[in-house]
Amino acid sequence: MSKKTAKGDARRPFNHIFCVTIPRSGHHYFQNILSTYFGNELYYCEALDGGGCCMRAPCANSAGRLTLQKSHDPELAVPKTLKEALYVVQYREPASQLLSYMDWTSERSIAGFQKNDAAFLEWWTALHASKTIAFLKKWLDAAPKDAMPLEYTAFTADPAPHLRKLFERIGRPFDEARFDAVLESVAAIRAPGVKKPKGELEVYQPRDVTKSAILPEALVSAFDRVVRRNTPFIAWPASVIRGVPTAHFEDMVSIVSALNGLSGHNVTDDELVSAENWDNRFVRKDLQRWQRRQAESRA
Repeated sequence: MSKKTAKGDARRPFNHIFCVTIPRSGHHYFQNILSTYFGNELYYCEALDGGGCCMRAPCANSAGRLTLQKSHDPELAVPKTLKEALYVVQYREPASQLLSYMDWTSERSIAGFQKNDAAFLEWWTALHASKTIAFLKKWLDAAPKDAMPLEYTAFTADPAPHLRKLFERIGRPFDEARFDAVLESVAAIRAPGVKKPKGELEVYQPRDVTKSAILPEALVSAFDRVVRRNTPFIAWPASVIRGVPTAHFEDMVSIVSALNGLSGHNVTDDELVSAENWDNRFVRKDLQRWQRRQAESRA
């Protein structure tokens, strides 16, 4: 039986869940719950960004099964027009997401990440702010009609109400007992080697965003403030950061965003002049790459 929206439009059940997610926003917890609950009924495809599988949306290898696809949409190229897809948008409070992603990047020694170079860290944080703002504007401010937002803190604290809503949208019954067993199983996946009494789930404490072994609090505060200011369409919780933001960080984000094609407008003359004179060699490298692209496009 079809459901009705508040406006009276019939809602069809979806057989394709397309999850667009900012890194470190709880996607694998979400995916582990669904994969454990549905087993072979669900086909999971996370290859859209990095190669493999069929590199298509919707995935061509699911053989008619309920399908979950994932993308970080790094180039902002994922279409918002897949008629058979229920879009799920995963995101996270800015400072917490930044520090989690930075720790993940640093711990894995991702090529080019220079955790001891202050100029690099300022540029990297500005670029990440640019990408975060562009992602949130695309997927939350101008969301597809049937998009389902999934905020990290609320989802990880109590997944059940969010997944009840998801199951309704995909036309599947929600078995409470089965779901409780899945949560206990997934808790062990999230924390391998952690022994808990039967029936007691691992409790995860919120990240302390005032402490970082790599970034100064002022830079975390600057990132937090610029993302919040540029996403007024999100009801963010109050910030707990008390650091004093760096004075020119917001201008740096604007320049980095423009040079990397994330601002939604052509690079202005003022931005070019600012980039040429910016006291950060990585911003000037962005400018050089932009200039090369311009020369190639005219060739």
